[in-house]
Amino acid sequence: MDSGYVDSLLDLGINSSPSSRVAFRKVVECAPLRNDGCRRVFTSENLTQDAAKLVADIDTSGHTFQAFYYGRNLARHTEATFMSSNRSFETTPGSFFTPYRLHVTNTFAPIPELNRTDAEVVLIFMASRTLHTTPVTDPRFDARECIGLASSEGKGYDFDVYPPRQAVSVLERTDQTQVRNPLLPGDRNCTAMPVHIFVDDLSGLRDLLELNPQQYSILRRFSDVIQNSIDSSFAENGDDGILAVYLTANFVSAPLPENQWVLELQN
Repeated sequence: MDSGYVDSLLDLGINSSPSSRVAFRKVVECAPLRNDGCRRVFTSENLTQDAAKLVADIDTSGHTFQAFYYGRNLARHTEATFMSSNRSFETTPGSFFTPYRLHVTNTFAPIPELNRTDAEVVLIFMASRTLHTTPVTDPRFDARECIGLASSEGKGYDFDVYPPRQAVSVLERTDQTQVRNPLLPGDRNCTAMPVHIFVDDLSGLRDLLELNPQQYSILRRFSDVIQNSIDSSFAENGDDGILAVYLTANFVSAPLPENQWVLELQN
């Protein structure tokens, strides 16, 4: 998803002279990740000391854990980026009614395959305990193996359902932001695609792009806005930000299209 250059005067209508224009660009790339070689399953009996750091605040007895290794967790000082358990829903407030759970992290050192020096890398983990009424080929909501649900009277099967192929799916998102001064010659009128625009450190951009006071004021006004990203939406809306939630009742989901993960991002 590439916004192209959004001009403060021509696109946003900010009243200013043409010499006070400034432009912004946002590029976001997303892709579901395979977990081949990046996932390990533990029980409370064989949980390693390193992985145990991620669940140090809960009773691990009787749990089965999935640990994901996409880069060292810098916040918890462990090689496992994220860990989920078969009781993750039970230990989360309000989760009894929630078919999906989200966890977003950028506090990790990506493995070489995911490392980007020109963008911020964020991982979005989604746990699911939803049963689908039809097969789902979407890579994030993948559910293709049919099982039969027994009737309450124990007289055979009432209907077939499709559980998620993976209890936890992973999405990678990269985020780039660019600022442009339309008044400068084309060979030096925009920044490279930086990882972040820090609100409290805009003077470097001002000097690099030779922004006049009016342009710098517009940049400061929009610095918060252009830093927002997909995970900001998740942080604000929580698990209710997932469109698929509204197609689910009693943890049984209506049919999902093969591009559901794209629809989720567009939303």
